[in-house]
Parts: sequence; structure tokens; C-alpha cells
Amino acid sequence: MKAQEYGYDQSMMARFYKLLEDNVEHNMIGRLPILQLTVQYRMHPDICLFPSNYVYNRSLKTNRQTETNRCSSDWPFQPYLVFDVGDGSERRDNDSYVNVQEIKLVMEIIKLIKDKRRDVTFRNIGIITHYKAQKTMIQKDLDKEFDRKGPAEVDTVDGFQGRQKDCVIVTCVRANTMQGSIGFLASLQRLNVTITRAKYSLFILGHLRTLMVGAFSGPECSKGCPL
Repeated sequence: MKAQEYGYDQSMMARFYKLLEDNVEHNMIGRLPILQLTVQYRMHPDICLFPSNYVYNRSLKTNRQTETNRCSSDWPFQPYLVFDVGDGSERRDNDSYVNVQEIKLVMEIIKLIKDKRRDVTFRNIGIITHYKAQKTMIQKDLDKEFDRKGPAEVDTVDGFQGRQKDCVIVTCVRANTMQGSIGFLASLQRLNVTITRAKYSLFILGHLRTLMVGAFSGPECSKGCPL
């Protein structure tokens, strides 16, 4: 992609970090003058485990009070589940992609949450996808099912940057074991944002054979519960 060729896929912080790396030999103390934050106050510790191991070299820990609050909550759902949508298939939609089977499962999960917790509102649930076509189709189905009073907010991962929800449902969309392409999921930065937005529950929907190409490879993934 042209944007990647010109480096436009890098955030401002990533640019600063690279600049520091390039000039580290001129640093009097011989190392990067960076203080990494290693305590998080958002996620259930089970949700924190994967990004800590996979992204932060096992250095990210959960604040004790946050752990107590998340683990003792009356929230009735498991903190971390991976759903293997093995019968799902991606479909090209102009310059985007959709996965109808994942959309159907998203709707079933939303209904289940509403049945178990009738007090759940729009502010509590987030649905994250990397593809605008998938976002549009999910929003249409939510509007139809809940008479435009959808109990969840749907957006791309960029739209959820810096935000949080009690429960986050991630629809990965891509399902192409022959091509071996995972698209935006290959971006570690976007993947990290995606899996660190949830406070109590993170549900990941995807075609595991495709995802194992790169995005969710490794033993940490097995801690989820593929269904």
C-alpha cells in the first residue's frame, strides 16, 4: 500500500520512538530515555494476559484493586472467549470485506447479553471490526433487531482508540486459509488496541485457521475457549 510505503501507517508516538532509537548512540546514558507504564487499570486480569505476553513481553500487570473489582463483579459472563467461526467465509465488498456468519453470531451474543443483563445499555457494549463494510452490515442488523435502539456501539478499531467498554465483541472477518491473508490484523498496533478495550469481557469471533497465520498464533491463544 502507498500509505505504508511512505510511512503513513505509523503513529506519532511510533515516529518519536524510532527517532529515539536512531539517536540512542548519542544518549549519554546509552539507552532509550523512555519510562514504560507496566500497570493497567482497565481489564480483567484474564483479558490482560494475552497482550501482556504477546505485546509487552510479560511486563504488563493488573492493578490489585482493579483485579479485585473485575473478579468480584456480578457480571455473569466469562472474561475471555474465542469463538472459532469455522463455517464463516469472507466476501469482498468494494474495497472492504464482510463475513455474514460472524455477523449472525454477533447478533446471537448481543441477544444473550440482553437476556442475562437487561440493564445493559449502548454505553456498555462495543463491537469492533477492522472493515467498514462489516461495520455497516452489523449496524443495519442491530437497527432492525432492536428498532434503532441498539444495545451496542459498532465501530472500526481506529474509532475505539483510547476508549473502553464493559464488554467488547471483536469480529475478525477474514477467513481465507488458501490465501493466508489476515489484512489489518497483521498490524500489531491495531491488534493491541482491539484486544485491550474491554473491562469485563472480551469475545473474539474469527476463523481460527486463518488467524493462526499470524494474528493469534502461540500458546496464549489456547487460553481462550474456541466454540
